[in-house]
Amino acid sequence: MAGATKNQHFVPQSYIERFAENGRISVFFKEDERLLTNQHARNYAADRYYYDASKNELETLLRQLVQYSPELQQLINWDDPQLIEHYFSRSEADAKELFDRIELDPSEIDADGSVAQIVIFLHDLAYRNHVYRDDMAKINAITYQAATQMDMTEDQRQYAERTYGPRQARSQQLHAITDIAPVLQTYEKIIGGYGLYFATAESDARFVVSDDPAFAVRLDLPEFCFPLSGKHALLFRKTNVTAPITGTDKPVGKRISVSILNVMKYNLLQFCAASRHVFGDSHNLGQMKLLWNRRNRK
Repeated sequence: MAGATKNQHFVPQSYIERFAENGRISVFFKEDERLLTNQHARNYAADRYYYDASKNELETLLRQLVQYSPELQQLINWDDPQLIEHYFSRSEADAKELFDRIELDPSEIDADGSVAQIVIFLHDLAYRNHVYRDDMAKINAITYQAATQMDMTEDQRQYAERTYGPRQARSQQLHAITDIAPVLQTYEKIIGGYGLYFATAESDARFVVSDDPAFAVRLDLPEFCFPLSGKHALLFRKTNVTAPITGTDKPVGKRISVSILNVMKYNLLQFCAASRHVFGDSHNLGQMKLLWNRRNRK
C-alpha cells in the first residue's frame, strides 16, 4: 500500500493545532494524569488504517448515496481503500478555512452554506471517533452474548452474527459517517432544536479540547460548547428549554462573552468526555489539571 496514509486521525490534526501555542500543543493524559508540553498534534488521536474499507464495503456503505445521486457511480474510485480517509482530508481543509473566517469575522456563520458545513463537520467528528466505535462494540457484545444464549434457529443465529457480531461496530461506524440518513438526523436535531452563538473567552481564560470534542452531538443536552480555538467557541443552546444549562452568560445578539468560571465548566466537560487525552495551551491546561486532580478530594 505504497503512499497510503497509515496514521488516520479520528480528531483532525488541523483541528487540534488550533489549540497550540507556537506551533506545539500541550497534552493531558487522563489515565495517569501526566501533562506533556511541546508536543506534535500528528502523534495523537489517530489509529493505523482506521477508516480503510474494501470495494465491497464501499459499495454497501455508499449504496443509498449513489441511489440519491446516480452520477456519483462514475465519480467514486471504488478501488481506493482509503476513500473515506481522503474524504475526511478534504472536509478538514474546508472546515479549517471556514473556522478561520469565522474567528476573524463571526458574521461568516450566517454566510450561505456555513451552518450546514458546521453541522456536517460536527456529525463526522462525533461519529468517526474511536469512542463511538468502542461503545458500539461493548453494546453489541452484550446483546450478542444474550442472544446466542437463547434457543435459536440457524437463521436466527446468523442474523445475530450479522447484526451484533464482533466486526459489526466498525460497520456501524462507517455507516454513520457515509450514509445520508444519519447526517440528516443530526442536521434536523441541531438546526431544529438549538440556537447558535459565537462565544469568546474572557480575559486570559482559554478553551481546551478532548480527543472526543463533539461528544455532545451524540447526546441530547440542553447546551453544548464546541471550541474553535483556545479563544473562541461555537455555543449551542436549545430553544425554549427550561432545563438547567452549563453556562450562565447571557448572549448579546448572537454573541456571548464567556466568563472564566464558565470556560472552566465547559473545559471540565471536555475532561469528562476525554478517552485518553485533552489538548490545549500549557497554562490553562495546567490549571485545569489541578482542578481535575481535586475532583475526588473531600
